Amino acid sequence: MRFQDSGYKRSGHGFEESLRYYFELHANIIFVLLITTFALMARIRLLGFESVDYIQCLNPWYIKLQQEGFLAFKEKFSNYSAPYLYLLYLMTKTGLSSLYGVKIISIIADIVMSLASFALIRRLTDNKIAALSGYALILLSPTVVLNGAAWGQCDAVFTCFIVIALYYLVCEKYFLSVLIYGIALSFKLQAIFVLPVYVSLGLHGLFPLSYLLVCPVLYVVFHIPQIFVGAKISTIFFRTYAEQVRGFKDITLNAPTLFAFCDNDNLLVQKSFVNLGVGLALTGSFLYHVNKALCRNKVLSCAFFSVFIPYVLPRMHERYFFIGDVLTIIYACCRPSRFFVPIFVGVASLLSYMPFLLGRTVLPLPFAASLMGLAAATLGMDLYKELRKP
Repeated sequence: MRFQDSGYKRSGHGFEESLRYYFELHANIIFVLLITTFALMARIRLLGFESVDYIQCLNPWYIKLQQEGFLAFKEKFSNYSAPYLYLLYLMTKTGLSSLYGVKIISIIADIVMSLASFALIRRLTDNKIAALSGYALILLSPTVVLNGAAWGQCDAVFTCFIVIALYYLVCEKYFLSVLIYGIALSFKLQAIFVLPVYVSLGLHGLFPLSYLLVCPVLYVVFHIPQIFVGAKISTIFFRTYAEQVRGFKDITLNAPTLFAFCDNDNLLVQKSFVNLGVGLALTGSFLYHVNKALCRNKVLSCAFFSVFIPYVLPRMHERYFFIGDVLTIIYACCRPSRFFVPIFVGVASLLSYMPFLLGRTVLPLPFAASLMGLAAATLGMDLYKELRKP
């Protein structure tokens, strides 16, 4: 009997060792599965929320595509670009309701964007823990969760392509990077925030400037199918982006920018500060270009411009810092001492979301703008320090 008890203990000890070995061997996979599960659960709870954008825009577009099929593209019915509307069209073929169809696109993009971020951080740091942390932090970021699963917006779709483009930029596969960046730009004009990095790299000879012609070519190619169903050329090519630029007159649309400290109703502000913002953006881009050493840190460069450009430009929406939300997390995972930068950016973005999603202001917009300004200043100082490196 004692022999049997002893044997039982030994076999139990062996089972514990095997279990421990299994968890150690597959800990990373288990971690990813758990994080993904909890992230999906958080999003599922938000699927029933209907935002104003969904009710007034996304739902009518989805229903039109559902009823008319691809022939709906014969006339202009949306102020969003063709690639995203094609995704909506494909979702109508699944039989899902418009609410679920719209949001599933963004949820899938959230996961792909987080996986791309994992690959990018792993490439830069060769640190699996840092890469896994980046995956988790991006997938669970409040603004990332709310943007798609609650709001129904598609910012994760084009940002996903930006992260992938940045991965290939770091790998020095420049044509592939520009090609993927061109896809991002075709989805959303906000991808232009990181364009100064690509222009500067091209001007400094890291790749032929002609590569950048891929971007407008891709935009045109994405719209060609609409011509085949009878759409007028005058209503499609670049008109969507032109309407987005001219469509809003407020100096800031609840975005935590430099103009959050100004009065939206002041005509002097509206007329003069537009030029001021564009001038600041161009000045920052020029200073970046004339110092070639700044181009060495591509992730820092893109993170800086994804915060700086929308911060100094007028007529920005609260969602326009979404790229910065993601890229600053990636940067902080590569440089842990800058952990506070994505916190500042994320909190500022989240505070600006609240009036739209909850219908109330949690903290004044100037407070959020101050946090965003501190984040932009920190990233700018980090870029400046790049000049001192040999």
